[in-house]
Amino acid sequence: MRTIVDILQRGNLELFHSSMLAWLLDSKGEHRMGTRVSAKLADIFSRKGWPQLEEVLINGGGEVRTEVKRGNHRYDILLERLGTKVVFENKTKTVGNKPQLESLQEDGVIVVALGLCDESFVDTIAEQFPLITYKDVLAAIKAVADDGMEMGAFGTLVEQYIQYLERELEIIELVRNLILCPKKIDRQFLAKKIGSPLYGENHRRFWNLIILEQCRRILSKQVMWVNTEWSMNKNMRSGVWLAGLPCDFVFSGPLSQCAEDFGASLWFHAELYGDALIELDTNRVVGMLQLRSEVEDRRNKEFAEQFHQQYRAEDNYFLATRIKSSASTFYVVGKYLQGRDLSGKGITKALTEFAQTFQ
Repeated sequence: MRTIVDILQRGNLELFHSSMLAWLLDSKGEHRMGTRVSAKLADIFSRKGWPQLEEVLINGGGEVRTEVKRGNHRYDILLERLGTKVVFENKTKTVGNKPQLESLQEDGVIVVALGLCDESFVDTIAEQFPLITYKDVLAAIKAVADDGMEMGAFGTLVEQYIQYLERELEIIELVRNLILCPKKIDRQFLAKKIGSPLYGENHRRFWNLIILEQCRRILSKQVMWVNTEWSMNKNMRSGVWLAGLPCDFVFSGPLSQCAEDFGASLWFHAELYGDALIELDTNRVVGMLQLRSEVEDRRNKEFAEQFHQQYRAEDNYFLATRIKSSASTFYVVGKYLQGRDLSGKGITKALTEFAQTFQ
């Protein structure tokens, strides 16, 4: 069922969610809840090992603002009370990392990571920063609403926001379980839900990010991929990608020599297409695995030709044929991912086996 959030087309906008939370944290807000939501969040932070946030959250007064510019930084949400500044870095459709949060740190500022879900920040963030997700925000709002709090005309907005978050977080859990608990997931049911007219390409790209972030976490525990520095992002043309090269990875002698001769950097790349999760045919292509490269002096085609002479590709792999000299990066060897690879450890297994053919 559509909510007010859907009708106004605000669910995809990070600023909308920042504004909603800032309003709920404002003790003078029209919601009439005072500091009740703040107090519930304070309890959550305390249980997670960050009791220092309790005093500033349970006290009223002060200011709560969004999109605040301070020097070279922009605070998504800034809560100022009792001489303390609490900055919320909000991630709703991307994945945040430690350098982003570290850049916001300064004296008198507590930086909080606020993510739509567990995958909104890399899993090492919680070791250094207070971290909450919209599941925690939802729990705090519901706890106050379930107490029978009279919110007047704005009660409808709060109820609709609760319904919106419940629906979105349920879908995220289903998508996550494609990797973690695939036997629990009815693919047809999931495809029907996320294929709803409510959702567009940006939603599907984010769900793909969740898939690849879970794959990254699985790979990080495997000997071959330990300590790999990963990059991840959305690609408007195709979907999302995850890229990295194991720190101890050694290409076979001829391939390594070829890369050295051309001053080429090499890394592995996994990509999911935008419609991957709504594809029910397990034999259909839903993404790609690639060996990608960046070559000095843009001698891209010459490098690829030399590399292909040294590399014996598997039958289901393909070699790049149309390489532009103007391209800053390009793929050298590729392999398609199929619908069956989306479940469990399918992508991680396929990527590992793909990488091993270059050793």
